[in-house]
Amino acid sequence: MSKFISSAIICLAIAASRPLRAVPEQLEGRQCAAAVNEGADLIRRGELRQAGQTLEKARDECVDVPGFYATFLELAKAYFEVHNVPAARRAAARISTLGGSNPKVHFSLGLLLAENGQYKMAAVEFAAVPPSQRDFATYMDLGMAYSKLLQFQRARNAYESAIELNPSIAEPYLHLGLDAAAMGRIAQAVNWLGQAHAEAPAREDIAYAYVEALIQAGNYERAGDILSQALRYHPRSPELIEAEGDLYLHQNQDGEAKQAYLKFLEMDPNSLRARLSLATAYLGMREPESARQQLEKALRIQPDNAEANAQLGRMALDAGRRDKAQHLTELALKADPDNSIANETFAEINIREGNYSKAYTILQNLVKVNPRAPRFHYLLGRVLMKLGRPAEARREFQLSRALQNAPVGGQSAISQHSR
Repeated sequence: MSKFISSAIICLAIAASRPLRAVPEQLEGRQCAAAVNEGADLIRRGELRQAGQTLEKARDECVDVPGFYATFLELAKAYFEVHNVPAARRAAARISTLGGSNPKVHFSLGLLLAENGQYKMAAVEFAAVPPSQRDFATYMDLGMAYSKLLQFQRARNAYESAIELNPSIAEPYLHLGLDAAAMGRIAQAVNWLGQAHAEAPAREDIAYAYVEALIQAGNYERAGDILSQALRYHPRSPELIEAEGDLYLHQNQDGEAKQAYLKFLEMDPNSLRARLSLATAYLGMREPESARQQLEKALRIQPDNAEANAQLGRMALDAGRRDKAQHLTELALKADPDNSIANETFAEINIREGNYSKAYTILQNLVKVNPRAPRFHYLLGRVLMKLGRPAEARREFQLSRALQNAPVGGQSAISQHSR
């Protein structure tokens, strides 16, 4: 259930008959049937405001008839299709109010809202289905809505309820793992995704997520085993080939990573993430010109990308082009004020210009965010020496050396790049 259930199912959830001609006259009388069918005809002709007015007039007589809700749902759907989101939200709110305690209405409305990115309203509708009447799909859709809202604890409760109903389906474990990874809880992500993989070892999306979590955890051997198995099932999978590049990159096998990313880019030349990763591989191979080309291609995909501008700014500073470095770094920081490469470059620019107090402030923040990065401690030590604080500087130098000698796991394989 990587996507919410298609809106084509909505009306099936609330009525066995067709949605736009769903009211037999013998149930509610000719007036009710005529009003609902008139509303359906108006929706088909695109006269949505008139359709809404017609359905409102019929609500007292037809509110208990399934076809009434199906037609009102079609009205909200039609508003979404013409990108009139405020009107669609108003129609949805009206349906929710009229639906009262009808669980099928709330569930179907939740699906429609979730499909159109209205996750907060969707979560309210799914939650309105009484727990005694929630099935596996209801809990999964409720969990996914909460995940989209970054309400991870509520999402977890919903997914775990789904697991209680059917513990042998991989889907809730997958979403629990993805949410844990989004929160930076890599050990939990590995655990949940491992359970998802155990339930569905041939699933491409699960294998990809599991491999990337294992890479983040530094468990390269296990990641390699899972990846090899997955590639036997899906030898042409772009996602798995990209994960192969990530695995090589994190093991400092830059040449192999380059080949994997190039293969991936043959399938998806507009992948921002792969362009940036390939640039990193080229830098590891001491091929700055090739890296620069990839970064410039990344900027053609996303002109304000912080990482591409930050890397190009770093390269410009290393080449002695301080003005260009400052311009590119400022662009990167405008897009992402917390970008560590851009902040490091900006600190070095200030060091070279003698602005030690400003460099000190930047490096202090960098060390707080990245306390295990030896270079940041080294640069902070240099600045403290310039500021006449040798004792503090020596501590930073010592910490930098200790971190350089300490065994550390790999960096995150799942960069926060958009594709």
